[in-house]
Amino acid sequence: MGRRRKSQQPLPKYVYLAKGRYVYRPWQDGRLQKEVVLCPEDSAISEVWKAYEALTAEKATPRTLAWLIEQFLSSAQFRQLSANTQHDYRKYARHITETSTKSGPFGTILIERITPGVIRRYVDKRSEAAPVQANRELSLLKRVFGWASERDLVTTNPAQPVRRNAEKARDAYITDSQYAYVYERAEKPWYLRPAMEFAFLCRARKSEVLDLRVDDILEEGLRIRRRKGSRTTVVRWSQRLRAAVNVCINRPSKIKSVYLIHDANGQRILETTFDTSWQRFNQTLGEHRIRFHDLKAKGVTDDQSDKQRGAGHKSAAMTGIYDRKPHLVDPIE
Repeated sequence: MGRRRKSQQPLPKYVYLAKGRYVYRPWQDGRLQKEVVLCPEDSAISEVWKAYEALTAEKATPRTLAWLIEQFLSSAQFRQLSANTQHDYRKYARHITETSTKSGPFGTILIERITPGVIRRYVDKRSEAAPVQANRELSLLKRVFGWASERDLVTTNPAQPVRRNAEKARDAYITDSQYAYVYERAEKPWYLRPAMEFAFLCRARKSEVLDLRVDDILEEGLRIRRRKGSRTTVVRWSQRLRAAVNVCINRPSKIKSVYLIHDANGQRILETTFDTSWQRFNQTLGEHRIRFHDLKAKGVTDDQSDKQRGAGHKSAAMTGIYDRKPHLVDPIE
């Protein structure tokens, strides 16, 4: 029996000759995918099979929820997010992929089997212990599937129709006496007092406080580079604001830093580091403990001028979240 000609030998599925080379172009999700070159035309068929098997072995990774989330966490879109948001998303991703279900960790489920009902059941289970955290994880799932849908990794976003848990708006208000009590005791680390003043006087988030730089000290006031879509503002000088800035710039130190609040090496204080310091200090206050984020709410609430403009918010609805005292109104005559 004669030797089989090369042209008659079988090629792997979806592999064919094109423009002098063997290419692999599979039909997947209802369309032809991008060509992948395996080897030149003069290669032995055994080499074609070897290249094909190596390529398809890589592509055989199960398309699970954990795999999809990892694709998003490795994307350029994710890298463009703030460091704080990236940290939060990675934390949420761990909870999502590691949560136990009847069939194993939730992250092992194939994405083709994920429906709105599957996600609803996951959110309900997580809500039993942490309803607010469940909302954050649902938001990440919506973003991951939205990102994947734009790239044809999935055909639909099963998380989109799933509703969030109702969240009660926070209404805690720090009184002047409470503020004074906490401020007086916030001696260590050194940056707690000025951070409190910046958050309250400038109606600033923690991240915005830690972002403050020496070049934000302007002639007319202190510039606050707002995050989360809010408008950057310049807060006019007052004696208290000047004093808080002076605490930062007049500290005896051999390190020159571009940040008003910085560590021993002149670097920006990490939010996780600040959180640890605040929590340790807060534990010493007993029943007088406060949340640092409530300091911005106190600033917005106490503002007697344009609250929305002062906080840099683009909408009155956002300002309303931080305005926590009942409005004093006149009776009907």
